[in-house]
Amino acid sequence: MMYKCPDCDSTELDVTITTMARLVQDEDGPQTLADEAQHGSDHEWDNNSVMICRECGFQAIAEEFEVDDEEDADDDEAVSHV
Repeated sequence: MMYKCPDCDSTELDVTITTMARLVQDEDGPQTLADEAQHGSDHEWDNNSVMICRECGFQAIAEEFEVDDEEDADDDEAVSHV
């Protein structure tokens, strides 16, 4: 699965991620330490995560940026024949 902007076709995208972090609470207030999470600090995202195009600023859920690999290959083929 590939992703590109539905407005300008750019593949320069940012995506919102979720990660785990250790919550430390002391007299200074709560702090988070991502590198000390018990279950690791890996991140995840899915097709409901917000994406933003770095080129034109279009913003939507990732599902709206999806491009089928076959469709993308067809686009490349069409361009090479022009």
